[in-house]
Amino acid sequence: MASMVDRIAKMSSAESAAKRIAAATVLAELQQKGRAVVAGLEDMLSDEPPDLQLAALDAATQLGIGAELLDAIVPLLGSRDESVRNAAVAAAATAGPKATKTIESHLADAKGVRRRALEAVLSRLGGKKALHVLLDALIRDPDAAMSVASELRKQIASLGSKKARQTVRTEVESFLAAHAKDDGARTARAVAVQVLGHLEDPATKPLLLKLAKSAKEPPAVRE
Repeated sequence: MASMVDRIAKMSSAESAAKRIAAATVLAELQQKGRAVVAGLEDMLSDEPPDLQLAALDAATQLGIGAELLDAIVPLLGSRDESVRNAAVAAAATAGPKATKTIESHLADAKGVRRRALEAVLSRLGGKKALHVLLDALIRDPDAAMSVASELRKQIASLGSKKARQTVRTEVESFLAAHAKDDGARTARAVAVQVLGHLEDPATKPLLLKLAKSAKEPPAVRE
């Protein structure tokens, strides 16, 4: 099996685009994640044609090897092709919370669609640190509030364990407390309040009621 996989992996660096796409598809179906596979997909990601990049990104997502390919995936988060950007977000998200530091470093000077894509990755990575970075980023980029809130709502719906929900609640409550008097954080605070509401955790009720009744809070937070 190993030799066959190596042969297929080498096809991902072939001259024929069709062979390379086919190789990526087969490797994903076989769930092979060896060095040769990573190297082959990396070659495809660094190539220009969007169809090659899409095939490699889809394979990376199916194989869950975003961490191994993160350096090659990140540049594609700024692709002019929307389908490539979306596929890059999905692939990068498989890297998990450990990728937070890398994504944060690229977020610092990112703008436009690239920034939106990086924020989308953060919303999917999971973990306390990623959520913290994302909420802080919203202070500087309030226009992303709707898309970020939508992504976070999806992620909250997929949280299976009580511990995971508690981690989110603790981080959001900490953020709200830290920025209680920060007028520049109003939009970010509104998103944080939405997150608390979507958790459907009885423990959040006292704080949500307090915020809703406070005349000092802006409408976006009280609603």
